[in-house]
Amino acid sequence: MKDFSITVQIAASPARVWQVMSDVERWPEWTPTVASITRTNAGPLRIGARARIRQRWWRPTDWVVTVLSEGRQFDWETRSVGMRVTAQHLVEPNACGGARATLTVQFKGCLLYTSD
Repeated sequence: MKDFSITVQIAASPARVWQVMSDVERWPEWTPTVASITRTNAGPLRIGARARIRQRWWRPTDWVVTVLSEGRQFDWETRSVGMRVTAQHLVEPNACGGARATLTVQFKGCLLYTSD
């Protein structure tokens, strides 16, 4: 798998969804795949912000925010030898007055298996 994306419709305002999504240290409260997230520098979520993520099946990884559109999107990435992983978190209004949240994870590098 090189890329993965999921979109969900949420019956809450885009502002509320952004508030929850951008509070990364609280993700373990609502997503079972994340054991912990610790910000490793102070201040608000911004380009250059860093965090260490512990997931249940991976070793801890350090992520850095590379794109930020306040209230709408942030991207962050992690790197290891031969691979770069980028995750995009996008919040948009939907037609029902709620929000559409999209998470996209992209894997790049020479250590990826491909059957091509």
